Amino acid sequence: MQEPGIAWGDMVTSDDFGLALSKTALSDLDDFMWSASLDSPHIQKDPTLSPDPTNLQPTSGMHMLAAATCGQTISWPMTPVDPVSGSKSEDELLMHYLDRVFYIQYPFYHTQDRQGRGWLLSLLRRIEPAYYASLALSELDLLSTSLPQSELPARLTQLRTKDGYYDLALQGMQCIMADSFSWNAQSQFTHNLEGLVSILQLLYWEILAGGTKNWQWLLRLAGNLMPAFIQMRMSSTIHDASSQICPSLPLDNQSPSSEDDCTAKLLLGSFVSLDIIASASTRRAPFLEIDHVQILDHFGISLEILMGCRNSIMALISEVSALDRWKKEAEAARKLSIIELAQRGGQLEERLRRELADLEQVSAPGSLSAWGSSATPGGSRAHPSINKAFGLGAIAYLHVVLSGAHPELPEIAQTVSEAIVVFQMLRDQRLLSSVVWPFCIVGCLAQPDQRPSFRELFTTAEATVGTLAEASRVMEECWQARKSRTSDCDWVSVMNERGDYVLLR
Repeated sequence: MQEPGIAWGDMVTSDDFGLALSKTALSDLDDFMWSASLDSPHIQKDPTLSPDPTNLQPTSGMHMLAAATCGQTISWPMTPVDPVSGSKSEDELLMHYLDRVFYIQYPFYHTQDRQGRGWLLSLLRRIEPAYYASLALSELDLLSTSLPQSELPARLTQLRTKDGYYDLALQGMQCIMADSFSWNAQSQFTHNLEGLVSILQLLYWEILAGGTKNWQWLLRLAGNLMPAFIQMRMSSTIHDASSQICPSLPLDNQSPSSEDDCTAKLLLGSFVSLDIIASASTRRAPFLEIDHVQILDHFGISLEILMGCRNSIMALISEVSALDRWKKEAEAARKLSIIELAQRGGQLEERLRRELADLEQVSAPGSLSAWGSSATPGGSRAHPSINKAFGLGAIAYLHVVLSGAHPELPEIAQTVSEAIVVFQMLRDQRLLSSVVWPFCIVGCLAQPDQRPSFRELFTTAEATVGTLAEASRVMEECWQARKSRTSDCDWVSVMNERGDYVLLR
């Protein structure tokens, strides 16, 4: 089965692969994170989050899977006798997921073949935690469109309760992780894939629920599986070379099924893009032990059909984040060279401006909207407006790194003005939910006369799920803080004061 825009047939050299993986071997990963994978984050009404997202521990109210279960086969918690047949309500929720929620997750997913999602249905029927997480996603979406927004937080707490779909998915995912110590070379790819799919669906549940809870813990958990998963996706023709690079991670000799191949494409693209946005959202180091740029350059992934943004622009966002971290480390060591900072920043802005200029040459399709009258994918795989939004968001972030979060700076004010035009030109304002990160970053830098435009954009988007509402609140708090502070204020300083961090996806 082939999917447009992603070709796993592209060869990856052993040198490229060595760059794609972190230098840290899987066996050397932080023991804390492996033990944390056995903790279940059942959220209380007032969870306590670490003020540093890089040192996150699971939220309070957790129960432990017994340590004695590690390495043993664990029965699924509270599963129906025959989950494949399902009840009527489960069937309805599953169809709602396939018809609507999947396109909230991936509004730009496009396939010429209307049967192109058959692999997805087969996958969800096969992996029980992912199946339950998908039902939980549908449940959340249906509630969000039928309840007043004021009632939703209380209902979210109810959706997390024991033996609900969310809880069943969470317990099932933890069973997979607890059993990971007994995986052998023949079964490792399958179990790795099942674990990552389950984590990804739970991660999207947290994003649709507002993106403030548990996402850091889930990304860290995925980081335990990603290095081996990346290695096992390599062509069998470089089996020997890759074994020399990471001899402790044996490859699966069995070729993956077409279903698993489609899933692997979606997984790798999803986690790479989520990790880049997570790092840019928090201005911290990435959560996954992988090299985003090398994977995007050499693994044949197309993020444009998943999130509407080109690989090259997403890679540049990752590079801006890396420059941000370099500057902080150099300042801490009292070795910051302003000349080098300006040179590196200037090169990044030049590359970003070239991307934007190239987008001007892309002829606009008949409809830039990813949705029709119902939530179905559009026919175009080119999304100039989405790419421009992310490109301008990256430029705004870069100027914050170079000069600070000062809206009065001409280069920042001009970037904000350009971004407002791009947001307003979206053919379907619901697409604003697909550009939450640039919307928040640029919005936090808006001057008083520009702020009404952002408020109007948020209102017309009519977002019922996702992180757009949280992004709007961060912007409003940032604007309010500017009235009483002399120092600069950005999106992360607001999150620091709030005590929780939003994954702006």
